[in-house]
Amino acid sequence: MTPQPPQPPNSSLEDELKQWHEAGRREFAVELASSIAPNFIGSANVQLSYLIERSDGEVLNPSELREIVRQLNIEIRDRVNSGWSLFYPFDRHPVHPFFVTDHSSGKGDLEILECSYLQDEGPIEDDSDLWRLAPDGSATQLRPIRYDFLTKLPQSFVPRTWFSPNIHAREIGELVRHAEAFSQRFTNATRIGFRCEWRGLKGREFRDVNHDWQRGHISQSDSRAASGVWSRSQVLNDWPNIVAALIGPAIRAFRTDLNLNADWVLNEAKSWRPMGSAYP
Repeated sequence: MTPQPPQPPNSSLEDELKQWHEAGRREFAVELASSIAPNFIGSANVQLSYLIERSDGEVLNPSELREIVRQLNIEIRDRVNSGWSLFYPFDRHPVHPFFVTDHSSGKGDLEILECSYLQDEGPIEDDSDLWRLAPDGSATQLRPIRYDFLTKLPQSFVPRTWFSPNIHAREIGELVRHAEAFSQRFTNATRIGFRCEWRGLKGREFRDVNHDWQRGHISQSDSRAASGVWSRSQVLNDWPNIVAALIGPAIRAFRTDLNLNADWVLNEAKSWRPMGSAYP
């Protein structure tokens, strides 16, 4: 498969996406401060965002957004169905999605659908997620680094010290598939910008309980970010290369000798549906 690079940067699209992304991060900090969730997830998390460019500036009807989110969650199961999906539309109080406005996001008075698992009344650990979706094709989700809460790991595991390239590639694969599905709701979607950011990496080791990665690769950096803009056609037809490009900076925080390319992503994708067609 011949790698297809992202299109030349578009400052207005990337700037708009970055503003949206950072507003989501601030909201996560606010929600965390009033939550019973562990404080450390505020500095150890992954944030995944995208923005769909529409040539006609189309904005969907906000009243239809809740149903669209439900439909998207079903559609993306053809690629990823891990049991804890991105942008999951809960129906129960107090974690069901609700509308907010946030001028700092660059959306003005546009209504934004927000879902905060941080408001759950039960134990909050690995489900300390927050997501936002706007009717102009913007989406962002923050969640803890998965291995920080997984159980039944080897005795050698020390909490908050592992980083799994396999899990994070799967999350990006799901993000790209979600953006593709959402773009189909717009009449003239042209390009999609992505931004991924990892925080709390310093001191973590490159490990996965189901894969025999070489030991001893430890991140000296605390954060990594990746971004790019691709045509809608590329997102549809060349998604493995997009996933590989977006996971690259995080991988290089741990290893300078490893290139997880599109072929590796395609092979990994064979295991991204452990629940089959079951609803997450």
